[in-house]
Amino acid sequence: MNWRDAVFSANHDNILYVGGKEGVWKSLNQGKSFQPLNAGFPSAVYERDTLSLLLAINQEQETLYTGTKSSLFYQLNESWQRVDHPALRDQAVVDHLHFAMPDEIRSQSRISLWNTLFELHNGRIFEQFIGPSYWLIIPLGGILLLIITLSGTINWLRRHRRKALRQKITR
Repeated sequence: MNWRDAVFSANHDNILYVGGKEGVWKSLNQGKSFQPLNAGFPSAVYERDTLSLLLAINQEQETLYTGTKSSLFYQLNESWQRVDHPALRDQAVVDHLHFAMPDEIRSQSRISLWNTLFELHNGRIFEQFIGPSYWLIIPLGGILLLIITLSGTINWLRRHRRKALRQKITR
């Protein structure tokens, strides 16, 4: 795991939160074991990539905030909620290269070239056609491309060897 940030609970000595490339994880035993906290997070790994954590304490209640490459989230009832603020709608909070676009706007309006390429890159553009298993498109496409490349190389080698054998026979 590639961790970027960690915070301990102020009210509970055993609780530790860590964030990194695979999202946010929680430990109930001072870091000996962890469980993922992915409920409510985006499904794309790139968008779940956590860059910072903040544990806000209000009296006895703790609220965990996280800044990801896609947006700013807070945890409510063991589920992540996107922070809805006008300043966060115009540009991404954390990553200057990723222009976050809420799902409601993404489904109703034209998408910029950057967002179209990003949606194609992470496979999410196929979500509306095949549902939640859209993330399989990119790996399957990669495997298909590998098979095509290998079969093309094998066919080229066979032809090259046949040509070389014909030239030996005719000499």
